[in-house]
Parts: sequence; C-alpha cells; structure tokens
Amino acid sequence: MMTAPERPSIVVAVDPDPSRQLALVWGAGEADRRQLPLHLVHARGRPIGGYSPAHLRSSWEEWTRPLHVAAQQVIDGAVAFVENRWSGLEDSAVVADGGPAWVLCEQARSATAVVLGSKHLP
Repeated sequence: MMTAPERPSIVVAVDPDPSRQLALVWGAGEADRRQLPLHLVHARGRPIGGYSPAHLRSSWEEWTRPLHVAAQQVIDGAVAFVENRWSGLEDSAVVADGGPAWVLCEQARSATAVVLGSKHLP
C-alpha cells in the first residue's frame, strides 16, 4: 500500500534515466522557493493483472527482486541528488507498482504541483 503525503507538496515523477533530471531540479527548486515538502515518485510499471502480492509465489518474488532493487536505486539516487543540493528541503520518496499515470494521480491527491519530464519524441 502506498500513501501520499497528507499536506500540500511538490510531487516529482522520477525518471530512471539519470541524464533526465531536469524535472527533479525544477521540482526541488520550486519546493525550496515555496517552502513546501518535496515528494519523489518512481512508478515501477504495471503488475500482472489478477494477481495480488498474497497470491504470488516465491519464484515470482525472486524474479521481480532485481526490478525492485533497480527501482529503489533510482529513487535513492534522486533523494541523494536533492539532499546534496537543497540541504534544508523536507523530502519523501516512494517506489510504487502500477502504471505511471495511476501512481502519480494517487500520490498527488494533495499536491500543490506535479512535475513531469518529457522524452521529446521526434
């Protein structure tokens, strides 16, 4: 179960590509200027439909463990990036299973702003 912050915050969608940190920089700067908490969110993709964690076998958990580890490294890197540059900024972070749009909607219920990046597709 993932819980969104109860009070207004700046929510930033964290991209797994470390070269795509513009949204992270913009969101942290905005949170700092507005003196609001920063909430970092990394959506790990959609779980297989029809299954819940209680019904998954240990082999499935073993197979997805590297994905969870990679996702946690992405969010930990984003937190470290923010804390190194904005030392007084209150921050929180979550890695959530689910489609990015759904995860961000859930996490941004009380957000003041949501910051997304762009892939700039041709």
